[in-house]
Amino acid sequence: MPPIPLAQALAVLQQELAVITASRSEEVPLAEAVGRVSAEEVVATIDHPPGDQSLRDGVAYAPAATADSWPATTNSLVHRSIEFERDRQLVGEVFPGEHFARPLVAGEAVRIMTGAVIPTGAVGVAMLEEVEWINDRDSDSSASHGRPHWELARHATRVRLPTRCSSTHVLTRGSVFRRGERLIPIGTQLQPIHIGLLASTGRDSLCCFVKPRVAILTTGDELTNAGHALQRDQIYNSNGPLLHSLLRLFGVTEIAVAHAGDSESQIVAWLHTQLGKVDLVLTTGAVSAGEKDQLPTLFQRLGVRTLFHGVHLKPGKPIYCGRFRGHDHDRDANAAPSLNTMVMGFPGNPISVWVTFHLFAWPLIAALSGSPARPNWFMARLTQAGDYQDSRLTFWPGRLEFLSAPWEESNNVESLSHPSLAESLRVTPLDWQGSPDLRTPTAANCLIYFPPNAPAPTINSPVHVMQLPMILG
Repeated sequence: MPPIPLAQALAVLQQELAVITASRSEEVPLAEAVGRVSAEEVVATIDHPPGDQSLRDGVAYAPAATADSWPATTNSLVHRSIEFERDRQLVGEVFPGEHFARPLVAGEAVRIMTGAVIPTGAVGVAMLEEVEWINDRDSDSSASHGRPHWELARHATRVRLPTRCSSTHVLTRGSVFRRGERLIPIGTQLQPIHIGLLASTGRDSLCCFVKPRVAILTTGDELTNAGHALQRDQIYNSNGPLLHSLLRLFGVTEIAVAHAGDSESQIVAWLHTQLGKVDLVLTTGAVSAGEKDQLPTLFQRLGVRTLFHGVHLKPGKPIYCGRFRGHDHDRDANAAPSLNTMVMGFPGNPISVWVTFHLFAWPLIAALSGSPARPNWFMARLTQAGDYQDSRLTFWPGRLEFLSAPWEESNNVESLSHPSLAESLRVTPLDWQGSPDLRTPTAANCLIYFPPNAPAPTINSPVHVMQLPMILG
């Protein structure tokens, strides 16, 4: 099977992914659900908030009173000083978790804290710092000047509202969500904000898709594992740990790792134990055109259907992708065959593994996990010219310079009134020495896409970049 263009390979893979369903699910405690994919649709069982709620510290006030309807007062001097349109008599206070005993009537108000349920009869909330607190018991009103707002509020008998209340500062009942509304659809990859939303509904667990089971096989007699002395012409096996860590980065936890050298019998024996038992098999090495590159032949012998073998890209041209459909012999004989294993054969060079994992294994793992997640692509401008082209399209490790925070004085990007993304972002190709070079890409946070047979780019040439996933913290 001859190599095919990258776009065609990805289209073939997407066609296969369209029939993959992440059918296994499990109940997951909410505290452990971040990063998982919801296997159920979450519908609200309550209204939130459960009542009209104050969004500010201040006063909840009823409509204005008239001179005849103003709440009773024994002080006629006070009565003459009242501005009926703006003044309200304070009749209590409400804290979160408390319920005011009665409805407010015209001319009344209560002190209220953020999050407290607004009493019936209130028409709005005025902020603490926007109102004037009046203490009719204090003959020397100037004595109250300069005190903290809540000290004034605690001793006040009246409150005078601002001339204009710019906002009512009220979150009405059910305005966040109402009972019966869909909050989270199936297939949502749960972020911390989703966890907070679920917790606000009273949920403490969620049915999530199970992460795929993945098996890794590294090949090559030249490899030895860490902890063993290097023999002549040997190198340490970096592909196994690299793939294992990439899988963990994408949330996979059920991972089997083995090394088989170049022994056909060992490779076949291992494949027999994994095909049809795990969701994804990843191999490294033995997929090119060398004498010992036997994996594609062995895959086909064992019943793996080849989807493609070889893609016109650099690095990673010999990449193999296939699918095994087997029978679960432990199930009832009358049951339909169902076990499928996707197979991805990476080249042996570590950076080829690294690049092709992000291009091909990432969407595979996402589909097997029930997730729609895909890489983020940006446009950026090169900070330096260079000879990065090849007859194949090339992915080059790069360092994307994101914008500084707007309050930071130093900003490496040119000041533009309305910059586009390509004008705002800069990317620097790293001094990479090819597929065996693991050291240089440790500084990379993206892969730069260079089309095949294109002219050498110059400084400020616009390029496509694929952001690499990163561990935060």
